[in-house]
Amino acid sequence: MEFDVSQINPKEIRKFWTYVRELLLPSITMYEGEPTEPEIVESLENEERYLWVAYEPETTNIVLAMITQFRTIKEVPILMFEYVGGKNFIKLMPKYLPQFYEYARNNGCQFVCSYSIPTLAKVLAYKYKWLDAGETKLGHFMVMSLYEKEAIGEKNEDLYENCY
Repeated sequence: MEFDVSQINPKEIRKFWTYVRELLLPSITMYEGEPTEPEIVESLENEERYLWVAYEPETTNIVLAMITQFRTIKEVPILMFEYVGGKNFIKLMPKYLPQFYEYARNNGCQFVCSYSIPTLAKVLAYKYKWLDAGETKLGHFMVMSLYEKEAIGEKNEDLYENCY
C-alpha cells in the first residue's frame, strides 16, 4: 500500500485535529499532561509545533500523525519528534524519515531527536543508525546527526545532558 506524508497548514489544525486526536492521545498522555492537549493544539496553530500526517492517497485515510518542534539545546538547532501515533509507524519510516531529514536540514537543524520506547529505539539504532543517548524518564533519547557522523558522540552527550 502506498502512503504520502504532508505537513498540515496551521490554519487547518482544528479541522485535522478531529482526525488525528485519537491517534496522538496515547503519546500525549504518556507525558503526564504537560503540556495539555489544548496547549498542544494552540502551539500547533501558533506554529510553535508542527503537525504531520501519513495517509493513503486513494482514500485520504490518515494512518499516522506526528508532531514535531524545533528546539535549540546548547546552541545546537534540532528537530524533535514529540508525539507520534497511529498504525504502521515503523513500516512507514523509509517513507517519512528522509523527508524529515531534508526538512530539518532546510531549517538549519544539525540533529533530529526523539524520545522512544525500547522497541522503537532498537529499530532507530539498528536500521537507521540513530544513537541511543540513554534512558530518561520519557524513554530512550535517540539522536540522528544530519551531517557529521564522526562528531555525533560528543554532541550527543551535550544534547542528552540538556534535553530536559
